[in-house]
Amino acid sequence: MTMGHTDGKCLAIPVLYFVCIALCYSIVGLDASELDVAPKGEIGGQANLTCSVKAETANITWIFKEKVIEEDERIKEKVITVSGKDVYDTPVKLTISNLTITNATKEDEGNYTCIAKLENDEETTKVMTLDMRFPGKLVNNTKGPLVQNTTKATEKSASVDLFCIFEVYDMPTEVQWWKKAEKGYDFGGRTAEPINLRQIKSEYKLHIDKEANGTYICEIFDKVSLKNISGETDIIVYAEPEIKINSVVPINTTQLYINWTVHSYNLPVDAYYLYIKEVNATNGTDGFELLPVKIDIRNTSYIIKNLTKSATYKVKLHVKTRMGEANDNFTDAVTTLGKEPMFIPEISINGFSATSVTLGLMAPPTEIANLIHYYILEAKKKGETTPRQAYHSRDNRNLPYMFDSLEPYSTYIFRVRACSDYTKTCGEWSKEKEAATLDGIPGKPSDVHINCTTSRVVILTWKPPLKPNAEIKGYTMELTGNANFKDRYGNMKEEIWGPLTKFTTNDSRSIRVDGLQPNTNYTVRLSAMTRMRRRGDHDTRRCATPPEPPDVPPRPRWRKIHDTNNNKYYFKMFLPRITERNGPICCYRVFMVRLLPDMDWKNLQQPPEINIIQYEEAHAVQPVIGAYLTDIISNENFPKDSEIVMGDDRSIDDRGHPSLANEQCRRCRYTPHRNEVTTTSTTVTTAAPTTTADPLLDEDDITTETPLTRRRRDSDGDYSKDAIMSDKVVDENDYSDIAIKVKDGPLNSASNYTLFVELIPRAPLAALYSEYVHVLLPAPAPAPPAPALQRALQVSPRYVVEHIGGRQQLVTAAPPDMPPIAKEDLAAAYAERQLDSDYGFQKEFEMLPECFPDRTTHASEARENQSKNRYPDIKAYDQTRVKLSQIDSITGSDYINANYVMGYRERKQFICAQGPTDTTVNDFWRMIWEHGLELIVMLTNLEEYSKVKCSKYWPEERGTKNFGNITVQHVGEKRYSDYIVRELRITKQPTNADGQPIVENNGIAKRNGDCGGGGEAADGSRPTTPRDSKEESRCVRQYHFLMWKDFAAPEYPHSILKFIKRVNEAWSWMVGRAVVVHCSAGVGRTGTLVALDCLLDQLRATGHAAVFNTVAELRRQRNFLVQSLKQYVFVYRALVEYAQYGDTEIPASRLKSAIDRLRNTPEGADKCLMEIEFEVCRAHPDTDEILFILVYYI
Repeated sequence: MTMGHTDGKCLAIPVLYFVCIALCYSIVGLDASELDVAPKGEIGGQANLTCSVKAETANITWIFKEKVIEEDERIKEKVITVSGKDVYDTPVKLTISNLTITNATKEDEGNYTCIAKLENDEETTKVMTLDMRFPGKLVNNTKGPLVQNTTKATEKSASVDLFCIFEVYDMPTEVQWWKKAEKGYDFGGRTAEPINLRQIKSEYKLHIDKEANGTYICEIFDKVSLKNISGETDIIVYAEPEIKINSVVPINTTQLYINWTVHSYNLPVDAYYLYIKEVNATNGTDGFELLPVKIDIRNTSYIIKNLTKSATYKVKLHVKTRMGEANDNFTDAVTTLGKEPMFIPEISINGFSATSVTLGLMAPPTEIANLIHYYILEAKKKGETTPRQAYHSRDNRNLPYMFDSLEPYSTYIFRVRACSDYTKTCGEWSKEKEAATLDGIPGKPSDVHINCTTSRVVILTWKPPLKPNAEIKGYTMELTGNANFKDRYGNMKEEIWGPLTKFTTNDSRSIRVDGLQPNTNYTVRLSAMTRMRRRGDHDTRRCATPPEPPDVPPRPRWRKIHDTNNNKYYFKMFLPRITERNGPICCYRVFMVRLLPDMDWKNLQQPPEINIIQYEEAHAVQPVIGAYLTDIISNENFPKDSEIVMGDDRSIDDRGHPSLANEQCRRCRYTPHRNEVTTTSTTVTTAAPTTTADPLLDEDDITTETPLTRRRRDSDGDYSKDAIMSDKVVDENDYSDIAIKVKDGPLNSASNYTLFVELIPRAPLAALYSEYVHVLLPAPAPAPPAPALQRALQVSPRYVVEHIGGRQQLVTAAPPDMPPIAKEDLAAAYAERQLDSDYGFQKEFEMLPECFPDRTTHASEARENQSKNRYPDIKAYDQTRVKLSQIDSITGSDYINANYVMGYRERKQFICAQGPTDTTVNDFWRMIWEHGLELIVMLTNLEEYSKVKCSKYWPEERGTKNFGNITVQHVGEKRYSDYIVRELRITKQPTNADGQPIVENNGIAKRNGDCGGGGEAADGSRPTTPRDSKEESRCVRQYHFLMWKDFAAPEYPHSILKFIKRVNEAWSWMVGRAVVVHCSAGVGRTGTLVALDCLLDQLRATGHAAVFNTVAELRRQRNFLVQSLKQYVFVYRALVEYAQYGDTEIPASRLKSAIDRLRNTPEGADKCLMEIEFEVCRAHPDTDEILFILVYYI
């Protein structure tokens, strides 16, 4: 009974282990013949091997070292059958065999084979390895510190026993013992005695003497962890002190300097006793007299005073500690000096430069040279009171000393005195010596002013440099200019002026330069010049000369054209574009004059003086003589062919163009020569009638600019800071009652017409007027002679049709549903839209919707929320806006300018937000906290073009900053070539019933949690309330892209494609959480990145990209996403690059192997893989750009 009960208890542990394996084992996915093994064990303990098979009955056999394992006292086998369900929820049986080995040793390690034989005689074999290796460790050793006392009587027999016990798999035969010292020395190996199957012990008997003090180390090498394992024991030895007098030196007629070395062996010195004996004098039994002085126990030197001049002495020093006493006699007799040592050094000037002076020092007399150890030198600029001191050590070489970092062209006064380390005192100062530094580089001229108030003159004034550093002989000025403007072809052109160099003598303090160009940015570099003709540091000043009117007025020409379809005559005017070299141009205004019968146009008033009337007045039954306005053409919207058809009942009316919102350009909208302007409604142009079936006509029609309503807002500029827009946004309706009326109505075939053009510059300058053009009659000319008539009949109808109508604006009623573009067609689609200066892109972009009937913006327009919008025209749709928790029922406290935007097939969710302002940064962090957001993508810099684009909403590096009751800590950041990744930890302080942070008695808010913490902090999807009683912390990662300027697109697509890849890699770890994306307004750059992410997912999933439809759908969720044409074109560019090359990023670690692979030539090919890849690059529509990237990055 007792034995059987004991056996049952012995089997309890393996049976329990066996049952746990059976219950926790996953049946799902095992085939009938599949085995599962799990070897586990430890040396000196128990080893378990499990073999399982998905069968109700099976015969399982174990084989080890080619022998069938039989049960014995150490080895036991247990087989059980358990029930379970497979992946289809079908009941199955599992047979499990557990092999248990007790008191396992290294001999039990190795490969075990499990053979399972099923009912159908099918056999399945599985080999497993039992590995019981474990990392070594120190189990025990002699505990320190051990304190040992030693004396002369005991130091030969005193010793101490040290030991170390290690637990190690591969037991070494020796343990290394050594003493940790400055140079270290080894005691050699000591035998390692095994204690059991896992542990060894090593002992070392240490002899105790005065030198035994220190740390002793036992060490072995563990072959499992491949590390040294060691133990340390500190031994502290107390012994009798030792003292040694190093020197006794006479330093004057009555004093001796003594210094010594003492070894107190870990004990403090109790006292020093100084004895002195005068030779040939008897004092006491041994002649030495104890001096009644108290020497500080920390000292190692002392000055013996009040001695006799020229007397000879011997000295003895006694030291006492708790362990005993010691003394030392200085064997040599020492004689005090016969006279006081006096040394006042003399200095000489050995050399000098612009910034340094080298001083020579006279050597001291030989008899007192050993008493002079260093010098104190002093340099003082003449006229100043504060000197500059220096320390100079003396030796037998008597080296000179150089004062550096002096000011050029300056006089300095030098002096020096000798000092002794024995007495820590210095002698008298030497005589002063003067020296002057050479001329240096002059400093910048001071108080420099530049004046460019007139168009062609620059006046420069200045004062001498605050630090001349030399004798100034004159000043040199270098003037350069730079002008950027649109030339007469409408192309941006840069013009460089200069450089112009002028020299003036030191008597002058100003320079005037005439004959400059208007509208030019000038840079002046002014520097002083020395007598050696060396130029000093230059001061740079910049100014811009004001603009002037163009050098020539407009010079229009016109001719008569005939529409054969409706038998009407029109006029076609050719208006050469004026270069903007002298200054920007606002607009051109075209005025026509209907002449009365038999009226000579030469008798008309000059264009600046003629009366301005309306079209209806000029064509009334009783016509009024005057000029009526037919077209207002902004310079930004100037016709490419410079041609305009007159009398076709269509006008170019650019009064709504953004360029005319400028204060100087607003006069383009008003009647000239009147203080109070009147207004008429603006004419909206309609499509031109087709006069012939020429296919080129439609192309002409669609080349006109987009409707005014579509061009009103084309950037996320900060309108709230615009001086013109701050009071009132100029809208067509605002000036419809006061603006001049624009109409180019039908012509009277019985009247003659002339015209002139008014040019209005952007600067506050007078308008320029052309001369009247020659008179034309919109009717057939008298019949010409036969040859001329024949030539007229040969005029191509196409020419007539091609030149009528021309300037129509096409309005699309609703955005079309454009088909997606196949991956292989993206490059061709890009090239097609790029023709004619991106005309295809322009047209497609203009068809994007800007408003939706089912979208409202009431929250953004609420009075309490208007200040929270960075830009007045960027509003959050009510239907998709992000809502915050309301605070204390305060209206508007739930508002932030941000919208939810769904990714491709709603697999990803974005929050597109404006960049936080100083007043909304707390709301921004509330949004991050309440919606459990962990990833922020920032696409703007804090400042761009000297304007604040986003408030800094994170602390300085390694710093902490509070935003309301949310604390943001900067954990770390990593910088890359074009972006930064910041790790931030946010903590929400607990609040009481009043919403105030709960603090401890020391006034510090309670903190809890860490980065990656669990609990509610890890589950950030739950919005919190303003009354939280529990503090949490979370980690937020910010990806900050640096190379994307406002209103534009990145220079090359590869950088943003790589950035999107990195963001998605971070997002993959937090699937289900929205990604916060913001720039400044949260629509331009933000929309471009979101659109690219959606389209890349679509391209990978379907092989197609629906650019237009995707952007249009994004705009339904937040207004104006993908805001500018450049950004829209960039989306295509990035897609083309991705479609052409895919993801070609190569980790640096694999770069060499990738290059080696590309150098290989495939079988049957005549080019290597690198040449083939390069051919792909050359086939890209942006080949030049790709080649540049290759050169730049390789």
